[in-house]
Amino acid sequence: MKKRIFVGIKISEKMLVFIKSWIKKNPWLYEQDFRLIKPENLHLTIIPPWYEENVDNVILKVEDRLKNSELKPFKITFDNISTGPNTKNSRLIWIKGRPNPDILRIKSFLEKSLGFSSVSKKFVPHITIARFREIKDIKELYNRVSIEENICSFSIFESRLSSKGSSYKLIKDFEFKC
Repeated sequence: MKKRIFVGIKISEKMLVFIKSWIKKNPWLYEQDFRLIKPENLHLTIIPPWYEENVDNVILKVEDRLKNSELKPFKITFDNISTGPNTKNSRLIWIKGRPNPDILRIKSFLEKSLGFSSVSKKFVPHITIARFREIKDIKELYNRVSIEENICSFSIFESRLSSKGSSYKLIKDFEFKC
């Protein structure tokens, strides 16, 4: 049976505390028709979801390529919390990071490992905080922030869709050589 899977990076406890604190400081959010992403589902997507028949084969491909890789831990800086994906079609609130060479390298490595061609769409590293059910009078949101995440691993997750939103199940963690 096919599973809907994706590759992402779990967020740190520091980032989780930061996001929870930001939400508490912005009570106007609760006036909107939105759904907060559950803390256990917060992540940074590297390869978006796709349907896969043989998940074990995907794991083997990544493990095999990772043995000979030069990937190392790196840092990514998140510099704003805003509505997205653009000002004309805001469907979510996200915390956006800067696409530095390290995150682009891991994305490229994974696309090659999994046989995906690079998507022409510009990669925007982000963590989705909330999704709007219906856009009403949400004004463009833009808060400058500065929080750095240390990235030492990535994971394959299963994404399960429901009327209450997506939930994610960890399939496998992969750590970089240190």
